[in-house]
Amino acid sequence: MRPNVSSHVKMLKRQKELYSKKIGHVSKESSHLTKSTRHLIKLVLASMLFCLVSFSQTKMSPYLLNQQVTKALTVEFPFAPVYSWYQSRFGEVIYVMSPFTHTNKNNLALSVAQINQLSEGVVVSTTSKEIYALRAGVVTYVGRGEKGYELVRVQHESGEELVYQHLTKTTVLPYQYIQANEQIGEVAIVGDSGELALHVVERP
Repeated sequence: MRPNVSSHVKMLKRQKELYSKKIGHVSKESSHLTKSTRHLIKLVLASMLFCLVSFSQTKMSPYLLNQQVTKALTVEFPFAPVYSWYQSRFGEVIYVMSPFTHTNKNNLALSVAQINQLSEGVVVSTTSKEIYALRAGVVTYVGRGEKGYELVRVQHESGEELVYQHLTKTTVLPYQYIQANEQIGEVAIVGDSGELALHVVERP
């Protein structure tokens, strides 16, 4: 009996079509998987690049960071204008610690130099050891100054600062708001003459 050639050819064609469909389906899945993988790789690389740039921008030595924070909180921040704004809208600030109180506020230091010399500093002569603030403001620094003497820096509402140097004793605290004529410390005796002198510097 002769085999049916036509049926055999049809069977081969059908198998070929089925095989082609399977290969096409597999190739489509593989191409879809390849696109997803590429997107994932791009996303990971972008995230790594972003993290690297952010880390490089924020990486700073503790010393430099400490300097920047200290400068921002003691020099650049407008303590006196902020205090004045708060006081004009909400009243007096509630102190966590009671500020120093003094009854004698009339014995102000008298300047022996002209006021326009304050940008470079003046020597102020006084008849009493007690030193009182020339203007109201916020104390931004209390500590050691030149030659081991105490130093007090006061920031005023205008943004200017007065630095009181050559003190032997301070009676104010950092970030304390002081009124004009309020005592800030005691001055040292200068030289062999026994005179009391204070060095005052104004910073714009």
